[in-house]
Amino acid sequence: MSGKRHHKKNNSLGNARIEKYYTKIVAGFIGVTILLVLLIVYFSFSKTAITIHATQSTKTVSVRSTVEELKGMVILTDTEGTKTVTDLPAGETTIGRAGGTVTIVNKYTRNQSLVATTRLLSKEGVLFRTQKDVIVPAKGSVDVAVLADEEGEKGDIPASQFEIVALRDGLKNDIYATSAQPMTGGLAKIAVVTEEQLNTAKKELTDELLKQAQEIFADELKTREGLPTNSFLVTPVTIANYRENTANVNAGERADQFTVTQKITAAGIVLDAEEMTAFLEKNAASSIPSGSHLAAELSLDATKIELSNMNELYTNADVVLTYSIPTTIDPNHELLRSEHLTNKTKPEIDSYLRGLENVSSVDVVFSPFWLTKTPGLSDHITISIQ
Repeated sequence: MSGKRHHKKNNSLGNARIEKYYTKIVAGFIGVTILLVLLIVYFSFSKTAITIHATQSTKTVSVRSTVEELKGMVILTDTEGTKTVTDLPAGETTIGRAGGTVTIVNKYTRNQSLVATTRLLSKEGVLFRTQKDVIVPAKGSVDVAVLADEEGEKGDIPASQFEIVALRDGLKNDIYATSAQPMTGGLAKIAVVTEEQLNTAKKELTDELLKQAQEIFADELKTREGLPTNSFLVTPVTIANYRENTANVNAGERADQFTVTQKITAAGIVLDAEEMTAFLEKNAASSIPSGSHLAAELSLDATKIELSNMNELYTNADVVLTYSIPTTIDPNHELLRSEHLTNKTKPEIDSYLRGLENVSSVDVVFSPFWLTKTPGLSDHITISIQ
């Protein structure tokens, strides 16, 4: 009997050990399952959205070509004109004999004859002389030009009354002279034409003539045959030749005014808009930095076109095109591939992306919200550019 009891006790102990062993296995399996589920949830639902706020850069480039290479054409027109410049500023001071006009009044009953150089003494004590013979009718008056007897500023007097020196005292109250305007010319400033004034006038006239030529060319674009397809006129138009460019005075001469005369041959350059755009885009491609692309279409209107070295037949010329290339970060930039941003914290993402050109700021949104790093799977990371 005692042997049987001992056998039963051993069996119970063995069963308990087996049960405890399998319980640990089950618990471990459940733990692993939970961990796997958590990993699956993590890898399935963890996402990160990255938004890059981009800026633009502008690079100005100049490229050379020719009218022929751009499939353009040179058109010509002749135009001419004059320009008169008045009211020149006074320059030199000159000393002369003041002069003007006086009215000789005769209140006497007889005509009074006065010879040229008759002396007239103003109430200021300045002596003037008449410039021609006159007869002053009785009870009448006559105008006559006078000049000061001496040179200098002294003769520049205001309107005044004059005594006729040669008359006897009894007639001086009846026959005398008056002036309604000041006497001038004793001391005067006169204009002297300068080289700068001549050059300025010539340039202004050239600009006016080129504007006329540009209007002529614009009209021709509507009617002229044989022009390039999709023609546009390069402005401003340019001078092909001066046939005349003169002034009626020389620098250093005294003059109150002067006139310049010009006859020009103006050249208009007509280009093909499509050919021009293709040329700009081709040259722009080689100037765009790696990792960037065009941020906007190139504008012909904003392109500066300079012409030079026109040939003798006026059929071709060198062309320098200066234009701006707007660029921004390229969405297909190698460094923007999402595999470069796996397992990164927000500061790490910000530091990495803001090191790239044309990146001003970065927004990072983790999902679920408690995550602090980007997923390890690159396809769970989305990158957009604004």
